[in-house]
Amino acid sequence: MKVERHGASITIDDETRIKIADKVPYKFAVLFDILYFTGCRISEGIQIRWIDIVGNTIVLRKSNTKGKSATREIPVPQHLVDKIMKLPNEGSYIFAGRSGNGHIHRTTATYHLSNALEELGLKHQFSSHGYRRTNITRLHRNNVPTKVIMRISGHSSLGALQPYIDVSDDEIVAAVKGLW
Repeated sequence: MKVERHGASITIDDETRIKIADKVPYKFAVLFDILYFTGCRISEGIQIRWIDIVGNTIVLRKSNTKGKSATREIPVPQHLVDKIMKLPNEGSYIFAGRSGNGHIHRTTATYHLSNALEELGLKHQFSSHGYRRTNITRLHRNNVPTKVIMRISGHSSLGALQPYIDVSDDEIVAAVKGLW
């Protein structure tokens, strides 16, 4: 429930991302960075396996995506790959559960994020899905073509993508001033 934004999570900047990461255990900081840099859903992020890291690309398997319609390959920065490689290899999943046979549960990750957000005063403004919204908005602001954003995010229609794109007041002012 994000009352102020009527259910939509705010987008965050890099400084806020780092503040959140500083307040959670390393494993979850890496998970949240994956969400930030790939725009994947938390349920997709927790299911990433070690073999899904190919060079500087994270493979999101078709079977682990919401629509199960396509495998997505998303390039990520080297510093994120380096962080991933510092995690202990406790099973086939990067975010292995306690037994090492499966992956962590999304509620475990959400618990850590929720505590960090409460400390930062963002509890009812941001959620794990906000990383997805932030990624898509950043791509849009960098003038990435809509079809490319749709391939990265896994959206199959423009209508499903549009609610993720946040528009700031500064962008509105700049657009209108361009007509003057």
